Amino acid sequence: MDNTKKGMIDELGSDKLTFISLFILLSLFIFGLQIKTISSLFLLVALVVSLFIKNKKIELSLLFDMTLVFLFCFIYYSIMIEYRLTILSQEMILISLNFCIAYYLGAVLSRIYNNLFVALFIAILGCIIFSNLSVYNYILFNGGSVRADSILLDNRNVPSIWSSGDGGRVSATGIGLYLALGISLISCIYSTMNRLWKNCCITISLLSMVATLAIQSRTPLYTGIIIVVFSTLLYLTRTQLTKKSIMKVFFVSSLIIAASSIFASQLIEYITSSPLFRRQLESGVDDIRYRVWMVGIKGLFDYPLGGQKSDPMFAGYYHNLWLDIGWFGGILPVVILIIIQLKHVRYVFQAIFPLKSYLVLGILLSFAAGMMLEPVMQGYTNYLILSFFVFGYIKYYARRNISRSKSIHKIENKDWIEANGTQKSANNML
Repeated sequence: MDNTKKGMIDELGSDKLTFISLFILLSLFIFGLQIKTISSLFLLVALVVSLFIKNKKIELSLLFDMTLVFLFCFIYYSIMIEYRLTILSQEMILISLNFCIAYYLGAVLSRIYNNLFVALFIAILGCIIFSNLSVYNYILFNGGSVRADSILLDNRNVPSIWSSGDGGRVSATGIGLYLALGISLISCIYSTMNRLWKNCCITISLLSMVATLAIQSRTPLYTGIIIVVFSTLLYLTRTQLTKKSIMKVFFVSSLIIAASSIFASQLIEYITSSPLFRRQLESGVDDIRYRVWMVGIKGLFDYPLGGQKSDPMFAGYYHNLWLDIGWFGGILPVVILIIIQLKHVRYVFQAIFPLKSYLVLGILLSFAAGMMLEPVMQGYTNYLILSFFVFGYIKYYARRNISRSKSIHKIENKDWIEANGTQKSANNML
């Protein structure tokens, strides 16, 4: 009777954890969809739901990490308010809370939902759907097209899928950041995951690439090239050079070359007539971003308390997460953010190499490129907030799984040593 009751209690507890896990993932998905007002509030609701987890122990490490996240937001916005660059508002408070909540939800979800791929995939899926729907909605229903001379390409912005009429337009920078997350799924091409999942990831990646060409954003395309190169290197370095692995790389390379050859003339015509190609020719390797970065680095030391006192010339921003944060909030929030990110480097490598997660590699390269090249904190806080969830999940997922694998390895070694000792004793007796 006691065992029956205990089994029923365990089953109810398991069902509750499943519900909480699904609700957190659903909340992240809706948060990524960028629905006005609704999306931002869903993380708060997910936090409340997560409080129903029984026997939840908050680790000292998690408290320290969340304190750093809070300090980053508090100091950054406090300095901006002090310089009258902004005013205290409900939106600012909600954004600051969402940074902390997203990190906390990542850490908590890693305890109750041990599927790295699904958790990260759903976390970014909302942003990917939002960006693709916004672009394709404009192409299909508002007279746009993906031709090189289309209106869409010249304006390089589209109305949000949630806005009525032509209002609420999203710039190519914002849409490009989210499309780059979709392109990052191409990293799964070398993964050993289920074929249905792999085909789904590749399809989303290709759709995101076409949408990127439509808005003529360079950052997602650069990101895609980097991801393909690093994913191939990871596959070659972490896989024994068997006939199967060599054939896999050969097949992927041949497919790319064949597609490029078949559509070579159309591709060349499209690329050379596109505004993207003209922009690249005009800027070349001497992109204005690289020049303003030097001004931004100098400005960090000339004006360590921020206040938007240095001049990024006609670029508008420094187009770099850390330099733009320093421009507004000074060097202190920059240092805190760098500490937060450096604290996760070890766990990122553990997730990529021992656990061989191509998805982690692709997503983090996408986030890194976005942070390096765009003013993320100033216009696209939801994007940065999602990166904090990813960091929180990866860190505590890697800690538990790596430590568990080490414990299993120690037990196996102990059993082998004991068995070996027993065998030697038996030999001595004989």
